[in-house]
Amino acid sequence: MKKSLILIVACIFAFANVQAQSSDVEATTQLTKAEQFKTKNSFIKEDKIYTHKGQGVQMFAKLFTDLKTGEQLTALEFYPSAGQQMQNLMIGQYSAPLGYLDLEEVDDLVLALEKMLEHASNADKKDEFTITYSAPGGIDVCFVRYENGTEICTLRKKWYSIDEYGIQTTNYSEGWITITSVVMPKLISAIKEAQLIANQALAK
Repeated sequence: MKKSLILIVACIFAFANVQAQSSDVEATTQLTKAEQFKTKNSFIKEDKIYTHKGQGVQMFAKLFTDLKTGEQLTALEFYPSAGQQMQNLMIGQYSAPLGYLDLEEVDDLVLALEKMLEHASNADKKDEFTITYSAPGGIDVCFVRYENGTEICTLRKKWYSIDEYGIQTTNYSEGWITITSVVMPKLISAIKEAQLIANQALAK
């Protein structure tokens, strides 16, 4: 009886240990390089080197410098605009930052946004479809074209969690960013400009 009890306790301990390790690994893999940089370094200067404030969305290019080692890293950061934050509050939702986009992921995001607009412009009037793109690190983009021709692009924070049964679930931030397709070209242009400035900052 004692041996059985010891075996059961050992199994439970091993399972809990594996779950803890997998949760740690999972948390790390969901972090962007910018988030990892801020986590591992304790003496950081954060410079805002580019700002875009458009309808629904704010975007910043940031330069992070470890003042101890001199190591540098740049990334883009996305927030709901002040107006979007007010709209979210009116429906009882808190507006959270969407987080960072690492510089090497910028081209893929731009391509995704451009493809969404391209499909919309080539669609028949009554076509209805959804296109989604998820960047590493959690920025999720969902483009929806409704039958009446309305086109909405939603940006939100996406992450994964594992419940007590080991099942992975997808979670989204409450306070998302909603923009129209008319605003998207300006956002794309701003992202490209921010990418250029961020690259120049690292080259100095």
